[in-house]
Amino acid sequence: MNISAFDSEYEKKRLKHIGEEEQERINREARELANLKESLWRNSNVPERHRNFTLPDSGAWLEAFKFVSGQMGSGVLFLVLGPRGTGKTQIATALIKEACFEGKKSKYYKAIDIFIALRGSFRKDGDSEIEVIERFLKPDILVIDAMEERGETPFEDRLLNHIIDKRYDNLSDTILITNQTAEKFAESVGPSIVSRIHETGDKIVCDWPSFRTKK
Repeated sequence: MNISAFDSEYEKKRLKHIGEEEQERINREARELANLKESLWRNSNVPERHRNFTLPDSGAWLEAFKFVSGQMGSGVLFLVLGPRGTGKTQIATALIKEACFEGKKSKYYKAIDIFIALRGSFRKDGDSEIEVIERFLKPDILVIDAMEERGETPFEDRLLNHIIDKRYDNLSDTILITNQTAEKFAESVGPSIVSRIHETGDKIVCDWPSFRTKK
């Protein structure tokens, strides 16, 4: 084999080796990204009952979901309200799943769980109030469900306003869910949160028939 042929063969092997290494890197990064997405969804705190919800392929529910989904990522505050069984929680958890599979950290909590965690910060052996609040500021998307179940005490009002205001400052998305009417919700949370909803998002009224009705 002459020098020219040897150099050509060496170059082919070198390029093949580089190509294999590059493909392995691409495959490795794809596996890592898939694992990250699955981890985000697994740790999103979405209740098991709502994890396998099948999205309707048409109708008002799907239109509402698409409307909210199209505005996520800009620090929106949405209120999802309506009677029980209309798929309010499923709208929020579908948004969480969509965000997790885009690599965004997203969390679901019921309102009462947030305030239980905050009260736990009063214990000497618990996390500090700042550390607990930080838990609700970090997610790209935070869903707070069952807003009607909170006590509406000055303590809760102050902390809820603080969390939502900080997330507003950070351009983080927040979804609030309630069975209350718009009027009752506005009365319970006060003008500051209502103003944030009007400024950055909207209210989604789920007034279609319940999915829980037996066919």
